[in-house]
Amino acid sequence: MSKKTNKTSFVRAYGKVKQIESYRIVWLSKFVYSSPFELAISAVIVINAISLAVLTMPNLEPETIQLANTVDGIAFIIY
Repeated sequence: MSKKTNKTSFVRAYGKVKQIESYRIVWLSKFVYSSPFELAISAVIVINAISLAVLTMPNLEPETIQLANTVDGIAFIIY
């Protein structure tokens, strides 16, 4: 007869230690709430904002427009 154990997992999110709800995937929750993941997503947001700002400038070279659109597309895929 096997004994079912209840493992409780916690993550640090938004400056607090929170318990991971039982319906969540534990490894994925720990990954998404990790500082490196949050910093990476923040970096994507900042880089995407810069590329969108560049696209609002007049008289851009076609290569610059293509690069900014590529960066925007990659950010869209990541989102």
